[in-house]
Amino acid sequence: MQVTTDQIAIPTTASTIDYLLNKIEQADANLKNSIENKIVNIGSKVIPDLIRNLSTAKGTKRGVIAMSLIRYGKEALNSLRDFAMQNQEQAWMATYIINEIEAC
Repeated sequence: MQVTTDQIAIPTTASTIDYLLNKIEQADANLKNSIENKIVNIGSKVIPDLIRNLSTAKGTKRGVIAMSLIRYGKEALNSLRDFAMQNQEQAWMATYIINEIEAC
């Protein structure tokens, strides 16, 4: 049975982004795309939560975070720059996302 994001009960707490990102680990491509769209549709208020997860995320989860931040565009730049300055070992991720945003 195919699961869609409409069938995922999303908690109404600050853990919404964590919840959605955890669902990505078992998601097929369609569900992954739906989750990314849902994250972006929540609005830019979730940028700090995405940045917080960026440092520990791997694989598909990291990719969804990066694509979501890229889709937020210029709204995410200051947070990404702060992340890069505070996390020298992981600054490459922020730099990549910043370059993608600035290229648009």
